[in-house]
Amino acid sequence: MASAQPVPSVVMFALCESVDRDLTTGLLTMTGVAGGGPWNIDRLSFPSPFGRLFAYIVLTGVHGVFKFDLRLAPLSGASGGRQHCAVRAASPRDYCELVVPLSHWKMDHPGEYALELLVQEAQIATRRFTARQILVRPPGGGDGGKGEGGPKKG
Repeated sequence: MASAQPVPSVVMFALCESVDRDLTTGLLTMTGVAGGGPWNIDRLSFPSPFGRLFAYIVLTGVHGVFKFDLRLAPLSGASGGRQHCAVRAASPRDYCELVVPLSHWKMDHPGEYALELLVQEAQIATRRFTARQILVRPPGGGDGGKGEGGPKKG
């Protein structure tokens, strides 16, 4: 019977709006980073695609190939998305960096969600966010362009 792979340490697990790699240095630049606390994703309607969002993951303690899953879990209990991922390292002291596009996933409804890293169905890291539906007012505040409260009588 094969032994289970040791679980690596999660150095960083963040959601971000864009990730670019400098071709000269190889370094990544992330914008719109949500690395911890509350984060809101605003949409006009639901269901809604994630759009241009990414998961940025850094692991250490990996030797050889390490496989895990990234799962979108609505806290309402509805089903979400799942993606199989893998990283490779020559030494457990190496840092394994992975950028996962989330554009193919969708949020079915407004509410609380969790993006989870799973190893053999055990959660090793999570990032929570709120998907909110926003309302857009028509130009002029929705009153026919007359301004706040309509025309003033003098």
